[in-house]
Amino acid sequence: MADKTNKPPKLKRGLNVPDAAHYCGVSANYLNQLRSKGQINGIQGPCFLKIGDKKVIYTLESLDAWLDSFVEAQSLAEMSQIKQSMR
Repeated sequence: MADKTNKPPKLKRGLNVPDAAHYCGVSANYLNQLRSKGQINGIQGPCFLKIGDKKVIYTLESLDAWLDSFVEAQSLAEMSQIKQSMR
């Protein structure tokens, strides 16, 4: 007989707002504000899917790309500072 407790959890392709917020380390309210306003202080939110009138889903790919954009922006800013300090 198979032991159900050893089964890995099913991976979701998309996350609801609370799960997406937890995944990114931000609040659900922050994601909701980014989505409704488009951006906050120049920061655009991750891409999302709207299913029906109310259901909002974030794909793991879009969340990862959004998080990666902060790393890329930080790296570019650091490179710019290094170049300016070399002048």
